[in-house]
Parts: sequence; structure tokens; C-alpha cells
Amino acid sequence: KLFSGTTKSDADNMGLKHFGKGSINFVGSISSRPFFSYPADELIIDEIDKCDQSNIAIADERLSASTCKTICKVSNPTIQNFGINYEYNLSDRKRWYIKCDHCGKSIQPDFFKHVVKEVDLGVFVLRDNNAMETGEIALMCPCGKPLDRFGAGQWIPDYPKVDRKSTRL
Repeated sequence: KLFSGTTKSDADNMGLKHFGKGSINFVGSISSRPFFSYPADELIIDEIDKCDQSNIAIADERLSASTCKTICKVSNPTIQNFGINYEYNLSDRKRWYIKCDHCGKSIQPDFFKHVVKEVDLGVFVLRDNNAMETGEIALMCPCGKPLDRFGAGQWIPDYPKVDRKSTRL
């Protein structure tokens, strides 16, 4: 046995991986059985909008015995007030901002504001005039200078007084 109730054959399962004293169990949301099979300390729910929502509702129960409960829900929004959009609306709604080293302005990166511009109806060109010679496409600050998208930035909440924090949105 590897640890309480787990055998070597369990460890060879594609959805269950062991490391040290811990394990990771990858389960789909189609069947409810995996949601009752294992206790958990952390849930990472990928593409929550596409999951069976009745199974997601019982997933939280897997954390009932944990002293370090965390849940990370990730998805592309599909419908207003559903799934990840609903969760985000309950949070402090943090958004990522990058500060321009040239003008000092903080911007929230937006593809249509900082990467391309529309020059004719449905015709877009890169804002970065140097992209062809550098082989890199830069985010461009409204001041006309490139932004370091991998540089220092910060999450700024739209609603800082809301108790529920969004940490990875």
C-alpha cells in the first residue's frame, strides 16, 4: 500500500497520480462517482461552464475533511450569470494591469486597444510597427511605446470591499 486505502495499481491509473504523501486525482464531471470517491484539499475545476453542474454542486463536499480548503474555478465565459461569469460577479473582480515604463500609465491589456487597430471595417493591422523586424508582437501603450507584458503588473479589484476574492481571473 502507498498510503491509507491506496494500492500500487491505483497509482498506475491514468487519472490518479501519487507523489510523496500526496496524490492528484483527475476526474471528469460527467459521472458523479469520482466526486464521492476521494477526499480533497484542493479542487481545480477546469472549464466549469462545460461541466455537469449537478456534479460541481457536490464537488465542494470533497473538501469537508480538509483543513486547507481551496477551490480554483477556471473557464471561458459562455452565458451571463452562469458558471465562471456568475462566480466572477460574486468576487471583488480583480483585473490585471501593467504599468508603462515610459509614461507611467497603468493599462488593462486589451487585444483591440493594445495589439491591433481597425483601419477599415473588419480590417485590422498591428499597432507595433517594429513587429516585422523583431519577430515579436508587443502590446502598445496609448503613449505609443511598447509595454513589457511579462513585466511587473498587479491585480486591481473593481470592488475591493467585497469579501470574496478573485485570485486568478
